Amino acid sequence: MISYCESTVASIIEQYCEAQSLLFAEKFAFHIKYEDFPDAWRHAFLESGSSLSKPEAQMFLSLGEKLGTSDVVSQNKLIGYAVDYFRKALEKAEKNERENKRLYIVTGVAAALTAAILMI
Repeated sequence: MISYCESTVASIIEQYCEAQSLLFAEKFAFHIKYEDFPDAWRHAFLESGSSLSKPEAQMFLSLGEKLGTSDVVSQNKLIGYAVDYFRKALEKAEKNERENKRLYIVTGVAAALTAAILMI
């Protein structure tokens, strides 16, 4: 939408907010009426109660500071970089979840075997 419709990021988020129920988008749509883009982005993020890790939160806030400060090509590259960053973080989190799930299963089986041996 940035490239073809020449929409501003703020208007894109407002349109998305109307189509989706997303707390950040709702907060952003409110704040952008009274603040400049980076401040509205930061306040919406802080008020939405994110559970991102510190590096991920810094990346998200940095994205808000840089959007709208350059040409369309640079903004698309910035968004692409952020999407790749968060995709990798999501893949890592999913891998950790699978590994931790196996760990709990193995621990549970070992505890059950230990209890069975102690009962004998």
